[in-house]
Amino acid sequence: MLNIGDIITILALIVSTVSAIAAMISARAAANQVKLMKEEVEGRERPYIDGSFRIKGGIAVFTLENRGNAAAINVSASFDGISPDTVMKKSLNEASLFSHVIKFFPAGEQYSHLVAPSHILLADGAPKEFKLKLSYQSVSGRPFSDVIDYNLDYLREVLLPSVTIEELLKKINDTLSEGLSNRV
Repeated sequence: MLNIGDIITILALIVSTVSAIAAMISARAAANQVKLMKEEVEGRERPYIDGSFRIKGGIAVFTLENRGNAAAINVSASFDGISPDTVMKKSLNEASLFSHVIKFFPAGEQYSHLVAPSHILLADGAPKEFKLKLSYQSVSGRPFSDVIDYNLDYLREVLLPSVTIEELLKKINDTLSEGLSNRV
């Protein structure tokens, strides 16, 4: 038969065990909370390098931009497979923006490179599909890599039809001549 002292000891042991288990569960929950908070901050305070083709004044320009909230380091960008040709008749991969690593790329910064006149880049038969490979790190050393697929056909539909300056001047002259002849 158990005496009262043994029962109190057993109850104290059970309470201690339950308290220890509750403390372990609480510690694990706190550790998970800290991990989630760290991941949230890293997700919010990270670099995000993006590239885009734009047409400015009839010239195709490629722009790399850090759209993230933190600086990136050791940024490298290259077109996989076919690369657009530049005005200098070289592959865009040979341009300094692509052939050199960007050691430090601040948040909000962008770097651009002239590609070619838009009517040449978007000419019938010219390649329109490109794949850009990006790799970079956060300043804390966390690595990132992205692949962006481009199909430039959409640019053809948002631009005015390509016309040379001579053709445009001739149309203006013809329109003005027609307008003046109708007045006489």
